[in-house]
Amino acid sequence: MEERPLDFSVKCNRLQHKSIVSWGALLAGYAESGDACSTFKLFEQMNESGLEPNRAIFLCILKACICVGSLSQGMLVHYEVIKNGLDSDLMVCNMLMDFYVKLSCLVDALKVFDNLLCPDVVSWGIRIAGLADNGFSFAALESYEKMKLKGLKPDRYSYSCVLKACASEGVVLQGKLVHDQVLRCGLESNTVVANTLLDMYGKCAYIGEACKVFHGMTKQDVVSWSTIIARCAEHGLNDLALLYFERMQQVELFPNRAVLICALKACVSAGNLILGRVLHDSLMRGGLGIDLTLGSTLVNMYGTHGSLEEAAFVLNSMKDSNEVTWGLMIAACVQHSHFHAAVGLLRKMLQKGMNVEKSSFIGILKGCSRAGAIIYGRLLHGLLIESVCVDDEVKSALIDMYAKCGSCFDSCKVSEDFSPGKNIAFWDTKIASFAYAGRFDGVQHCLQTMASQAVKPDRMMFLGLLSACCGAGVFEEGCEYFASMRNDYGIEPGIDEYNSIVDLLGRVGFVEEAEALLLSMPFYPDLVGWMSLLSRCKALFNIGLARRSFNQIILRDPNDAASYVLMASIYADAHMWEDLMEITMRLRQAHPIKPKGGVLPEHFLRKLTNQRSDLHWE
Repeated sequence: MEERPLDFSVKCNRLQHKSIVSWGALLAGYAESGDACSTFKLFEQMNESGLEPNRAIFLCILKACICVGSLSQGMLVHYEVIKNGLDSDLMVCNMLMDFYVKLSCLVDALKVFDNLLCPDVVSWGIRIAGLADNGFSFAALESYEKMKLKGLKPDRYSYSCVLKACASEGVVLQGKLVHDQVLRCGLESNTVVANTLLDMYGKCAYIGEACKVFHGMTKQDVVSWSTIIARCAEHGLNDLALLYFERMQQVELFPNRAVLICALKACVSAGNLILGRVLHDSLMRGGLGIDLTLGSTLVNMYGTHGSLEEAAFVLNSMKDSNEVTWGLMIAACVQHSHFHAAVGLLRKMLQKGMNVEKSSFIGILKGCSRAGAIIYGRLLHGLLIESVCVDDEVKSALIDMYAKCGSCFDSCKVSEDFSPGKNIAFWDTKIASFAYAGRFDGVQHCLQTMASQAVKPDRMMFLGLLSACCGAGVFEEGCEYFASMRNDYGIEPGIDEYNSIVDLLGRVGFVEEAEALLLSMPFYPDLVGWMSLLSRCKALFNIGLARRSFNQIILRDPNDAASYVLMASIYADAHMWEDLMEITMRLRQAHPIKPKGGVLPEHFLRKLTNQRSDLHWE
């Protein structure tokens, strides 16, 4: 029966004259049991007794130093090693190197290595591990090649370290060569080596190879399962990650915290809230506490899928939550238009003395802009003034929010306190805001001010200018801005700018010219341009061009429900009932998606066709 260190200590203390062997046995017992403090005390007592420590003693005491991470104690031991003439002993030096590597003292570890007369495979393995762990992956690969040139045969530890270096730098070709050497040495069945191979292929996005390694393993441990799940989720293969998670449970391996976090993240990306709830439940039943990382993942999962009550429950049940967790909750509220709750959470954060990230304020302001929720925008403006420094980025977001909510007065008032100078982002926001509000006079005033301050416009600004011209129906100015992009500022118009000109041409009645521009532009026309033209055709009752535009849209997306609805409306307005019936049949065959608002296009078409009493639906 194995003796406990305490029992063994009592027996050793009864000895009147302890030998180096008894001291070594006692130190080894405490070191093996993880009692580093007792190990250090015994080492001091042994030194005081006048006995010189040998190799075994130093190996025990260095192991204790690694256990507690005591750099100062380890350096004292290193001094004793030199003092006792063991600084050339290979085993002691390897342990010293391991100590320095594990305490991130790479320079000291390399000094020990350089003093070795004949480093063995263990020495090289520790060197490679130290270089790889500290980000010197290419140096680790060089050391691996040097080791082989010395005629040393790599062991499983060396292979694991060099594969880790390959994973860090994404050098998968080098990793494949090492994999081939592993196969030739017959180490592919070693779990540690196989797990490192699995991780290397996964990090390098070779998921197929990673799966081959995984399924070729004799026995997969928790590390194997967590690695394959994490790498699949990392590269967007969320369904595959969840499949592996289910199989892990089938082989009766209980997932650790890291695996659960990976699986929960996969649930978020895959939109699988049901499985996410099951995971949360199993986590609670397994007695795993909700720490900061796990809690943030759960809040993000529930919040992303609109389960705000469950997200709030997790947040409130967390013992330790930080600005990131609260920020995720606020972002979820904004995403699902619960602006009152978002502002309330911000107020609570401020009351708790938490540091509110600027991005949280800007996120709510952008949400208010999209929803036209000016009341909550004003509440947030008040909190901003009281709590944080309102810098240029925040002011730009405020200007944008007020303009898009229809309050140009407040937008201009905020901009009066702004000294933008040549801050192009500010002018981009202000022009876009005026364009959104239909204030072409405001756009012109911005241009005059910019010209006086020698501010050069960028692509975003030109897009705002063209949008303003479309809203105001000013054709000549729009064409001038479009030409000025290339001629005066060397900015090649992109597809968004071309679509704006198409929209502008349509608004002033030049629909044939708009079609010609779409067919001659240096890009393949997208849905936006053709949908814009189709809308103009409805206003102008141009059936022929409407049909051509519709055909172009269907060519790009046969399931675009909005185009079917718009074309049906055109036929209904023109009392072209047979054509309306035909497009309805085509709509049914296309299996369109459900549009925003929750009304199926077919229901809309049914209402249109009710204009004829003799039209029957089967």
